[in-house]
Amino acid sequence: IAIIGTGGIGCWISLQLAVAGVGEIRLIDHDVIELTNLTRQILFTEKDVGQKKVDVAKRALELRNSQCQIIAVDCRVDSTNDAQNAIRGSDFVVLSADFPPEIHNWIDEACRLEKIPYMNVGYVDDGGIVGPLIIPGKTPCLSCIEGAGNPLTEEASEINRRKRAPSYGPLNGLISSVASIEILKFFGDFAPLLTKGKAYIIDSVTL
Repeated sequence: IAIIGTGGIGCWISLQLAVAGVGEIRLIDHDVIELTNLTRQILFTEKDVGQKKVDVAKRALELRNSQCQIIAVDCRVDSTNDAQNAIRGSDFVVLSADFPPEIHNWIDEACRLEKIPYMNVGYVDDGGIVGPLIIPGKTPCLSCIEGAGNPLTEEASEINRRKRAPSYGPLNGLISSVASIEILKFFGDFAPLLTKGKAYIIDSVTL
C-alpha cells in the first residue's frame, strides 16, 4: 500500500495498517517535521523536529511490526509522471496530501494509467472526508465524478472557501480509522465497501 503524505492522516493510517499486518507500506513525502505537526501526527515526537517525515515514520512503524516492510520514499509529487513513478507496483494507494490542489488530478490519472485502486482521505474545517474509493474499470474516475456535479465536492468547497485545512487532532484519528476499515474490507472482502465510487463527510461535531 502506497501512502501519499505522512501528515496527520498518513501517520494514523500507516500505523493502523502496519499493526493490522499489511505486508508492505510505501511512505511518500518530501516534508520535514515541524513542532506544529505534533497536534495530530502521532508517529513523531519533539525530538524528531527538523527530520524527514518518511524516515522517522519508517523507524516508528518498524518498532510496531518488524515483519511489515516499510519503504521511505523522499520525493515531491509535482506531476502525473511523478505520481506514477512513486506508486508503480503498489496494490492500493491512499491520498492524504492536499497540496498542491492539482495533486488529486495527478493521482487520479496516475492510478488510472497504472490500474491501481486508490482512496482519498482528507478534511475541511470540522468535517472529515473519506473517499471516494476509485477502482479503475469498476468505478468512475475522480474527474468523472466531479464533472457530474458531485454535491459532496461542492459542499466541501463551500465549507472551506479558502482551500486551507486547519488541523484538529481527533478528527484526523476518526476519519483515518474509518478509511483503514474500508481498506481492510477491500483486501479482506469481508463486508461491503461503503466508499466505492462515493465519498462521505463526517461531521466531527454531530457525528
